[in-house]
Amino acid sequence: MIYSFQLLPHANIRYRQVQDELNRKELACMLEAVGVSSRPYPEHFGNCTFLSMESEELSDSVLQFLAGHSCLLLMFTRNGHAFSPLPFQAASFMGPDLPEILKYKGKTNPAFTRMMINCALSAARLLPSERVRVLDPVCGRGTTLYVSLCMGMHCAGIESRSGETAEADRYLQRYCTTLRLKFRRRAFSETVGGRGCPGVEYELAPDTERFRQGDVRVLQLFTADSLLSPALLKKRPPDLIIADLPYGVQHAPTHQGSLSDFQEMLSSVLPAWAQTLKAGGAMALSFNLFTLPRHRVISALKDAGMTPLETPLYASFAHEVEQAVRRDFVVALKT
Repeated sequence: MIYSFQLLPHANIRYRQVQDELNRKELACMLEAVGVSSRPYPEHFGNCTFLSMESEELSDSVLQFLAGHSCLLLMFTRNGHAFSPLPFQAASFMGPDLPEILKYKGKTNPAFTRMMINCALSAARLLPSERVRVLDPVCGRGTTLYVSLCMGMHCAGIESRSGETAEADRYLQRYCTTLRLKFRRRAFSETVGGRGCPGVEYELAPDTERFRQGDVRVLQLFTADSLLSPALLKKRPPDLIIADLPYGVQHAPTHQGSLSDFQEMLSSVLPAWAQTLKAGGAMALSFNLFTLPRHRVISALKDAGMTPLETPLYASFAHEVEQAVRRDFVVALKT
């Protein structure tokens, strides 16, 4: 049987030029995770891009998982040039606009974030559900958290800049209030090593009935140093860590007022992040190849006790974002 997956074209023209290959690799990772040994390949019909594959008939549970692909528009079975649409769509616990509305400099593309999450889920052999917890230890204003909520997962974010966490908090309150979504917000503070770490916790549901039934997702947001993640997340350790590392000089880590080496930054934070992660969990880190070579990221992950996936399927997701940014990401397991 031939399956064809129609893809959404990305608004960023640079990203669109490599979209076929990135989306193909993402789908291949997802197929491997559910035990489907088929190699997807890109096809073009008119102005539409498809990923196609041949396999035995896929179960509804597999199709539902594949429907969560980051750029999927429609799924079809195919007989020659006759397309028969499949009635599956990605489950969305919150409105799909949640990760899209808030705009700010340095924001990670939500579709790319979802790709990283899908590849990390696939590596850990997990399906997105209320049992999965996601941590972004450098969360900025929360794009990874909003994508995780949409996918039906609990999430937590850590960010050292109070202005970023305050804006994320304001945005989520406005979003829920405007759409009349049921939520409960609680401000708190954790003391770690004698330092106070302010935080906010949301319990959210898409409607009142689900909230009453306890069908909620929890989002936690900490204003703290990510080195403190083992203590902050001790009671709720994450299954996945998804992080978009600094891209360039304007976002580079500093030490005593001067720029410090990205390798030093990784070497200092990765052991703490790895300690925070559940055994069997996965970590996906994206970075700028112009400032942080892939082999250095892999080396730092190994030094932290993680197992980077270096098979051809996970070997490279490199692509141009802009003139000064060539982005890639690495997926690693805590074995």
